[in-house]
Amino acid sequence: MHYNYLPATGVTNIEQLALLLTGWGISFGIVFDDDSAGRRVFNSIKKTLYQDNDVEARKNIYKIKDCDGIEDLFSQNDFYKVLLQHNSFTASTKQNSELAKDLRISKPVIAFDFYLRVKDGRLIKADLEVATLTKFKALMTSINTIVANQQ
Repeated sequence: MHYNYLPATGVTNIEQLALLLTGWGISFGIVFDDDSAGRRVFNSIKKTLYQDNDVEARKNIYKIKDCDGIEDLFSQNDFYKVLLQHNSFTASTKQNSELAKDLRISKPVIAFDFYLRVKDGRLIKADLEVATLTKFKALMTSINTIVANQQ
């Protein structure tokens, strides 16, 4: 399967992108964080593009379960050591997405840096904890299901 990722740079941009892609006749899938903003936009797109049909909408839209932000896919250790590149951290009861907001981290900057390190081979699968890999595997399985629904 071949597909491309289009970063929306904010949940508020997703509906407009979905409408544009629909107008251009381009198949697409959407992945949302499972926070209040993601649920709100999901419901709006479901109403606008899928006539409020939850079953049809979920064929093309996936909400990452128990994930208020993409950072929550990482274990807390990987969040600090891999994403933020800090050698040590103090465990927190907050989710990574909350910590990212508290630290005023730029998601696009962190994501692009992560991408470059993976692309250049400076970051490999073995550098990540099993918990992180498990969550990403589940996400990729869901994305592959969305792509398969469109063929």
